[in-house]
Amino acid sequence: EEMKEAKRLAEEWRKAKPLAKVQAKTASQKDEKYMKEFAEEMWRQCGMRVAVLTAWKDGSGQTMTTQ
Repeated sequence: EEMKEAKRLAEEWRKAKPLAKVQAKTASQKDEKYMKEFAEEMWRQCGMRVAVLTAWKDGSGQTMTTQ
């Protein structure tokens, strides 16, 4: 019974997305790292250059972009 409940809860969490404030914090803290890793991996595996423009909403709903 506990395993069923744990699986149900895990599925619920997997389908849910973080709160907007959490998404904004994660975007502002990790976007550069993730994009750099992606671009480096594409270059390493495919010889492909990547240009990235990112946009996200901050905690107050304001649209933010990379500089």
